[in-house]
Amino acid sequence: HQGLRFGEGARYYYVGVSTLLEMHRGRFHFILVYILPLVFIITVSQANWFFDIRELDPRLTIASGLLLCMVAFQYTIEQELPKVSYPLWINYYMVGCYVMIVLQCALMVIISRVAGFKLEPMTSLQNKKEYDECFKESKDREIRANHLNSICAVMYPSLFLIFNIFMFGLVFAYT
Repeated sequence: HQGLRFGEGARYYYVGVSTLLEMHRGRFHFILVYILPLVFIITVSQANWFFDIRELDPRLTIASGLLLCMVAFQYTIEQELPKVSYPLWINYYMVGCYVMIVLQCALMVIISRVAGFKLEPMTSLQNKKEYDECFKESKDREIRANHLNSICAVMYPSLFLIFNIFMFGLVFAYT
């Protein structure tokens, strides 16, 4: 070994071997580990449509609990994924799942508002005619709210299915 002076290293040529190691996880792994738990969370939220339309507390309790599960799951996912400066498709999928739960909360509040308050039984001090009018209006509101709830119970999972078809179509088209 002779000592190299500044600038002399450019005259020496080295022969080397270059290798490229490329590793890919299969799609099944991502579906099983990342997507399936999110699908289960959204599926559990479907139970909210089967509560009484005026019972907003249990509905929002379940939805907020599921949102907290999603936040914890997102934190876990982000610990496992490589740190990059751009969003991955799983980030878009998570945002879509958040939107589904928040949309459900908004729809449940609207349905509850349409249903109005439950009418208390008539007391002997009330006017029978006024009570009958209030009862009829309350029943009409309840029928409209139940109808809207039924529509949402079908449209909500349908929207999630369309979202999944769109997302997986993009993933499979570009990977």
